[in-house]
Amino acid sequence: MTETVQSVAAPARAGVFGIGRRPATGAAEDRAPQRGARRGRNVPGVTPGQEPRVDLLPVEVHQDRRGRAIARRTWFGAGIVAALVVIATAAATVQSMGARSDLAAAQAETTSIQQQQQQYGEVRRVEQDTALAAAAQEVGGSTEIDWKSYLGQVQQLLPEGVAITALNIDSSSPMQSFDQSTAPLQGMRVATLNVTVSSPSIPSVPDWNERLTKLPGYVDSNIDSISRGSVVGDTAGTSSSTYQASISLHVNDGAYDGKYAEKSK
Repeated sequence: MTETVQSVAAPARAGVFGIGRRPATGAAEDRAPQRGARRGRNVPGVTPGQEPRVDLLPVEVHQDRRGRAIARRTWFGAGIVAALVVIATAAATVQSMGARSDLAAAQAETTSIQQQQQQYGEVRRVEQDTALAAAAQEVGGSTEIDWKSYLGQVQQLLPEGVAITALNIDSSSPMQSFDQSTAPLQGMRVATLNVTVSSPSIPSVPDWNERLTKLPGYVDSNIDSISRGSVVGDTAGTSSSTYQASISLHVNDGAYDGKYAEKSK
């Protein structure tokens, strides 16, 4: 009885430990491809779907290629700079040649003008002498007053019966200025007329002094003195007395005729 029980129990233990389990070697073989697959996905530089390539060239070859590329770019830049220098030099040369041509043309024109001036040198000297004479005439006549015309205007202002008996004129010149009065409130003057008149009555003298304000360049006038003259008899046997009056008349540059200044213009 004892042997029978052991023979039955032995297969039961074998079923417990042997049935339903894979061998150790089989499990190791199944796990090996999975590790390889996982390692294949993590390999750097490998892209799925591309043809695998391997660069077997030495590092020196790549360095030499990079050096040649840099050298080509350097020579290309140097060529561009040289071309720009050549273009700039050519432009400067052309501009210099143009400037020299213009200078030569200007010099030729100047020489031609000088030759023409030499032909008409006498005419130029005459023109210069004429201009100098006109300038001198203008300066010399700048203080000139047409006294004939001016005194005619003075006489036209005389009242009836008044006549000029004496006249003295003192005026400025181009070389010397006229002496001005030191009295206050008196205007600038360029000439002074001292006029002596005879009048049959005293009121005629102040009347004439008032009329003198209409003269061109009038500054002021003063009655210096009035005296009674001698008795004069006429052909009918009647006699009358006259009065002698002395008047000082001052005029400014408004009395200048300016005729030489008008000619110069």
